[in-house]
Amino acid sequence: MDRCFDVFARLYVRDVWRGFRVNVLAYIVVNAVLVFANLLLTPGVLWFQWPLIGWGIGLVGHYYFGVRKAPDYLRGLLKEAGC
Repeated sequence: MDRCFDVFARLYVRDVWRGFRVNVLAYIVVNAVLVFANLLLTPGVLWFQWPLIGWGIGLVGHYYFGVRKAPDYLRGLLKEAGC
């Protein structure tokens, strides 16, 4: 099972990290635009922190449940499959 796990785990975790990196990049770009728009259009009312915090919480969840737990999840799938 260890050899089978190692091969599939590398492939699975690589894809999970790719998805996480795309999410981080989108987080940075979109929130930079939101900060700029907020400070340019409505400097008296600062609202940019709310989407930043909300998406940040989602990003932490994506990392913890998607990236950190990926090997455990894969091990369970392989165990169910009898690999």
